[in-house]
Amino acid sequence: MKPASTSCLDPDSEMLMISFSRVAELPFEARQLTEQLYRESGRHDQHPFYAFALLWMSFNGWMGCVTGEDRDAKMIEALGEDRRMSEAFLELFRSDREFRLEVIQFSELWPVFSSSLARRHVGIDRIYGCATRADFVELVSSNSRIKCAPRSWIAGQEPRWSDLLNAVYQVRCNLFHGAKSPQNRDDEVLVRYSYRTLKLYVRRTRCYEWHN
Repeated sequence: MKPASTSCLDPDSEMLMISFSRVAELPFEARQLTEQLYRESGRHDQHPFYAFALLWMSFNGWMGCVTGEDRDAKMIEALGEDRRMSEAFLELFRSDREFRLEVIQFSELWPVFSSSLARRHVGIDRIYGCATRADFVELVSSNSRIKCAPRSWIAGQEPRWSDLLNAVYQVRCNLFHGAKSPQNRDDEVLVRYSYRTLKLYVRRTRCYEWHN
């Protein structure tokens, strides 16, 4: 049996043990809820905001189980660094044309900025006064107080698993806390790509079924 993956979380060398086998140890009802949320998300493909919210609840529950963490940021950091998940992403990116295309198109919109911090440090009127996403990016990109993901992203570079996961998580934060709207074309596109890429990753890698 292969040893559990490990990920260094903090500069003080705190270590988090990742065990994919923990999922099998969950009570049946907990496993069933994760699977039901995942399946239900697929029934709402035409409503990406709702579909993504359902998918994220499923994935978030799975992340909490395999990492043993209850803080989203720690889960994201640990799984973003996990070798098995990174290798599965790379294999899928190179062999699956649909997945590769979705990720590349999504990455053309990176980095994803924190909408709540943008509103706080730039102002709602200026944010909603932007006619295009390019205008918005130009407005907020020079403000170091506005968090974005992936960090240090360079347009045109090949995306990594950690890049995708962090971008999806920032979209999730914007959706849950940033007053995103399905009537806004840019918001809808970011949510749709987040839903599609994460859904394809979970479906094609079958990571919910992994064991150590």
